[in-house]
Amino acid sequence: MKIQNPDQLVYLNDYVDDEYSYEGLYPKGAREKKSLTAPPNVPYDFLINRHRYLFKKSFRRYPHQFWIEIAAYRIGCLMGVSVPPAFVAYDSYDAEFGALIEWFYDYPNSDKQAYHDGGVYMMQLIDDYDMKAGAQHNFVTISTLMRALHKIKVMSENWAESWAKIFTFDTIIGNTDRHHDNWGIIWNSNNSISGEISAVIAPAFDNGTSLGHEIIDSNLAKFENLDMLNSYINRGKHHARWQKDDIDRITHIEFMKRYANKFPDTRQTILNCLSFDSTRLIEVIYQLTHFDVLVPLTEPRAKFMVNLVETRRRNLLRELGA
Repeated sequence: MKIQNPDQLVYLNDYVDDEYSYEGLYPKGAREKKSLTAPPNVPYDFLINRHRYLFKKSFRRYPHQFWIEIAAYRIGCLMGVSVPPAFVAYDSYDAEFGALIEWFYDYPNSDKQAYHDGGVYMMQLIDDYDMKAGAQHNFVTISTLMRALHKIKVMSENWAESWAKIFTFDTIIGNTDRHHDNWGIIWNSNNSISGEISAVIAPAFDNGTSLGHEIIDSNLAKFENLDMLNSYINRGKHHARWQKDDIDRITHIEFMKRYANKFPDTRQTILNCLSFDSTRLIEVIYQLTHFDVLVPLTEPRAKFMVNLVETRRRNLLRELGA
């Protein structure tokens, strides 16, 4: 996948706060954010006229966190995983920098679409599902939903391959936050007369809790020690348990091993995701250090991100016997 315009800062002067910012949908999650609509003649060729975007700021404790969304998008492109495009942006109204993230449905002039978070389906499939804690969130229930949609012939993609890509991506960036509100299904009305509909899994969105976002600058050098880096990596776990009654969540690596064993036909898809070029990885991450902004992505953090991704990749390939 081609990375869109890697080196241009977006100024949000002419963007309009839209209804999503006023209907109680945002802020949703831990970080401050707002929904915006692009102007009719947006002056950037990588943005879409009149389309909705999400402007996400950093958690106050981690002022560099907005960079994570942007770096994750670039890594997703290298891996061939669908991730909403994310760009460096400046909100002059609040005098703050953040990530401008493309809304992943309801594109201008597209067919009518609807979107539902995974939590909607978890509540339907699991009695007394706890939407606040999400402790019953699990992959077996997700796969039950996917099989049901495939059986009634509305799922328009190979769902096992699509989830293989998302889970591989989460493993490589160390995302521990793919909870029931961070995945979902997009419903497309393909023909308003016949009423035909189809469903696809949403792109891998909301990736800010990854890539060592919580490691403060003064501690980055510690992770040049491979043992310490691996110890940190091995503590990372997928948000979803494998099945509902499991006591504990499992590590990213163990999750991927189970997935590859459960769906052996997806093994090549997983390996394809892991075949990205190391030189290109360095290039697309270090490009972000060139932005002249109040909270820059520093070269030490860029180096840390690259080492983290490469070590996770080597570890996963080794465990898969590749």
